[in-house]
Amino acid sequence: MTDKFLNVLKIVVVVLVVVALGMGGWLLYKRLFYKEPSPDADGQTVPKIEIVWWTIWEDANDLKVLADAYQTRNPNVTIKIEVQEIESQYRDKVLQYLSDNTQGNEPDIIRIHNTWTPLFEEYLSPIPSSIMPESEYSGRFYDTAIEDFRGKDNQVYAIPLMYDGIGVYYNKELLHAAGYTVPEDTWDDFLAQAQAMTRYDEEGRIIVAGAGIGTADNVDFSFDILSLLMLQEGATIVDSTGKTNFATDSEKKVAKAIKFYTDFSTRHKIWDRTLPRDITMFAEGRLAMMFAPSWRVFDINDALEMAGANLDYDIAPAPQQPTITGAEINWSTYWAEAVARDSENAEIAWDFLKFVSEQEQLRTFYEKCKESREFGEIYPRPDMADEIISEMYVGAYIKMADTGRSWRMVDKDLVSQEFDSFVEEIVIAGGMSIDGIQNRLNEKAATIDQILSVGN
Repeated sequence: MTDKFLNVLKIVVVVLVVVALGMGGWLLYKRLFYKEPSPDADGQTVPKIEIVWWTIWEDANDLKVLADAYQTRNPNVTIKIEVQEIESQYRDKVLQYLSDNTQGNEPDIIRIHNTWTPLFEEYLSPIPSSIMPESEYSGRFYDTAIEDFRGKDNQVYAIPLMYDGIGVYYNKELLHAAGYTVPEDTWDDFLAQAQAMTRYDEEGRIIVAGAGIGTADNVDFSFDILSLLMLQEGATIVDSTGKTNFATDSEKKVAKAIKFYTDFSTRHKIWDRTLPRDITMFAEGRLAMMFAPSWRVFDINDALEMAGANLDYDIAPAPQQPTITGAEINWSTYWAEAVARDSENAEIAWDFLKFVSEQEQLRTFYEKCKESREFGEIYPRPDMADEIISEMYVGAYIKMADTGRSWRMVDKDLVSQEFDSFVEEIVIAGGMSIDGIQNRLNEKAATIDQILSVGN
């Protein structure tokens, strides 16, 4: 065998090895990264699609049951779930990404609070009528949803997968000791009940509070409670132009609601600003009644477990003012899923959201959540109310959902800061008359109107 032949043979072997390595590398790449179009039922090629879903508060493993169910029916679609940071950071991050879609990895689906629609509307895609016409939407979800997520153009911008509101957490032992079974269902009776359960030391300091209401800094959901009272008072709060109507409200309804709220502290001495946070007092067994959404249960039970303590408590619907409005009104505070305006797959994203808001998927999601916590997300559909209305903690919110409402505040964080600071001003002053409150409201109107103008 000549040297020339050996050299040629070596070259052939090297070429074959290179080709083999190349083919192996391509097959590995194809398996790991390449998304090859797949045929549909008619044999047509269907491209692979990825939907990026930004969410908050939920566990990605719980949401995965929804993604998996959709992907089973639509094998060319991948739902990528990305759980984001705490609420304030999340909102700002989403707004930044939606307003500047050159950053890459922009979300297709985002979770928004029910008070955020005016702030986000310009960056969102409305629900196509081909996916879910308004008649179907209004028949599927509680009434609050269509009002909360309706844009200036009269189109709807989000699909809720849950509902929540403000209920009354109550310490059963403290209520029973005072001769009560559950919180009273009208505000006047609730006030009397809270007064009866408040206990003081020899110097007049509160040692057991009847209700955590009347201040802002140590009442975590003070603004939600106040908003509920304003709506129950019959206040419009924001007129048709998107501005506050304080100055034109001859009946001073907002002022009356604020006075009623602050009187719990300044006049009735049921609560005061020197006490710890309401959730701390409640978990310690020193607060008879507290207002909060359903998810506060998880925080309380975690705190009790860490402390090795027990607390027998439940949740009741919020009190009403039937003599004023003539109708029951409750407060809505919950989240829903929206689709980004610039999403290249907006219709697929909406189809996914419609699918996961169906009864079967919501039940599956609820049960999955219950594997790691006390209950799942409360169903946003009235046709599913009876399924969980008897469950502990959950039932109260189901009873309030039909009459849940909110108001068009645009930026809840900023608006709540204005009202909370005003509440603290009144409390520090030892109280204020309705006329005094009205005068200060008129002075604050320009600041609040500036916040509201962002969405108008």
